[in-house]
Amino acid sequence: MGFNSLGMKWRRRIVTALVLGIAPCFAVHGEDLERLVGVPVIGENTPERRTDTESNGDRTAVSLGTIRPSQDTTLNAMARVRYPTSIVIRDEYRRLMAAANPGIFSGAKRVGAKIVPAGTVLVIPANLPPLESKSRQSGEVVTSSSLVVPKPVSTVQVASQDSNSTRILKNRQETVVNHDGVTDTFPVSRSLPTRELVVAVSDLSDHQRPNKLELTEKRNTLNSVFIEAKANDPKFRAARHEFEAIGFAEPQALAGLLPTVSLEYADSRTEQRIISSANTVYGAGTSNYPVKNTTLSLTQPIFKLAAWAGYAQAKAKVRQATASFAATEQDLMLRVATAYLNVLGARDVLEFSEAERDAIKRQLALVRERFQSKLVARVGLHEAQARYEIKEADVVAARNDLDDKLQALQEMTGKPITVITPLREDIPLELPEPADIHKWIASGQEQNLQLQARRQQVEIAREEVSRQRSGHAPVVDLVATRNNKETGGSLFGGGSNVETTDLMVRFTIPIYSGGATTALTGEAVSRFHMSQEDLEREVRQVERQVRSAFQGVTGGVMRVKALAQGVTSALSARELKAEGYKSGIGTVLQVLDAERDLYAAKRDSAKARYDLLFNRLRLKQSIGTLSEEDLAEVNRLMN
Repeated sequence: MGFNSLGMKWRRRIVTALVLGIAPCFAVHGEDLERLVGVPVIGENTPERRTDTESNGDRTAVSLGTIRPSQDTTLNAMARVRYPTSIVIRDEYRRLMAAANPGIFSGAKRVGAKIVPAGTVLVIPANLPPLESKSRQSGEVVTSSSLVVPKPVSTVQVASQDSNSTRILKNRQETVVNHDGVTDTFPVSRSLPTRELVVAVSDLSDHQRPNKLELTEKRNTLNSVFIEAKANDPKFRAARHEFEAIGFAEPQALAGLLPTVSLEYADSRTEQRIISSANTVYGAGTSNYPVKNTTLSLTQPIFKLAAWAGYAQAKAKVRQATASFAATEQDLMLRVATAYLNVLGARDVLEFSEAERDAIKRQLALVRERFQSKLVARVGLHEAQARYEIKEADVVAARNDLDDKLQALQEMTGKPITVITPLREDIPLELPEPADIHKWIASGQEQNLQLQARRQQVEIAREEVSRQRSGHAPVVDLVATRNNKETGGSLFGGGSNVETTDLMVRFTIPIYSGGATTALTGEAVSRFHMSQEDLEREVRQVERQVRSAFQGVTGGVMRVKALAQGVTSALSARELKAEGYKSGIGTVLQVLDAERDLYAAKRDSAKARYDLLFNRLRLKQSIGTLSEEDLAEVNRLMN
């Protein structure tokens, strides 16, 4: 029995079984929607589960009960993921979702803008607007009327698919959905590798199949790339080890202020022979006996300026290492974001270059036709051919540049990255708040991490001067010893066992050390002055960085707006010149110039958006507040 011969009732049942059986995600990437919406509250043990089906002509709508966001989000964010291309449908989505959850969104100034805390139960209405997009492989229109969130990837596996049935491996059970509507489920014992599964359900027309399966490659987001880089970037890992190593400086310096205890044991054998003696009783003879000597000593510094200066210096080193490591982590964030945006920019350049090449190729074909009809001079044909060859070379260069930019990401992550999430067109054009640049500069002078590390370097140099000068100061120690000496004999009689206890205050005054203390002190003073100059240089550099980033954001907002309008104008100019050429009132060179100007405007517009995001992150870094949340904010702007 063919699928087209089935009645509407059975076709609707097949689609419902497929949707409910494998929890598809329609026309959006599973990881993006799951990141914003969270794990769905759908399962055998979920009391809120509700399934409604309704027929609307040839279309079947499936609604699945409730969802719980896994993190704080808004309906605006959910709508942008679900309906990325239509503002009208987004507004309808937000209105219906807010109406279905009046207790949550009542009183909100803008529908969908209110923050929904993680774990909040949202009721999904059954009459959501349909979502339409094109399948990547077939170009068929994919339609769904329900918000369906994919289950974890590890629970879904495509076992096989043939002309008669589709086999799905799920939770160690194999479900066979036959095309006649019969569903069988039975346990399986074999373990298969998992892959991400996206199911596209087409309109139930006579010429379309309801169970088209599409396997897609997982996209890397900015957050996922940063997590990989944080675990695998050699520069960051080396900085972490350096930070851990410097952390031992403080206990090492503290040891110079604490008591030291030592135990010494010696076991020897003594042989003596009398050569001459005034004692006539022991005038001659030999003796051979063992000697055991045990000494326990304790030394406690009482006054030792060098040790105290070293301890203060070690604490400054730890503070400097903490600031430097935090700055290194911020530098990693900026390096990852820069490399990620560079990949997006290189990919745009490649796409625009290919599009411009194809457009020139179409113009070249038109010029050839006119040349053959003797409507165009040979010079026009050569101009179009030259433009095409030059653009073909640009495509090769753009492809190589994109590969190099991807290698830059792999250099930090240690893993090949080929697919990344692109940036949305409608990024928010927000100016820095506050708008006073002097307040940003003041924040940078106080909070910049590199500047904090430099200040600690000055403190380290100052303590080094004190430590070297203390070489002229006296040292006072308290020394206690206990000695036990046991001899097995002696030259003049039997053995002995003697125990001695000493307690003393040792006072040491350095008088002359060959001029070493004076020389070391002079070196430390010069290095202290050098550190002060380095600090001043860092202060000025931070001010310049803050100004540059601030102006990059403010100017970037205006630049993005202007270039977007420029793209619109260039597109209109291109169309007018193309029509003019077809009408015989323009030249092919004018059309080719218009194509070049259009794609140059598109490249500049895309680059301006990337530069704006980069300057926002750089501004945060310059004042020392860049964090993973800022990367997450940029990540939410990805499509």
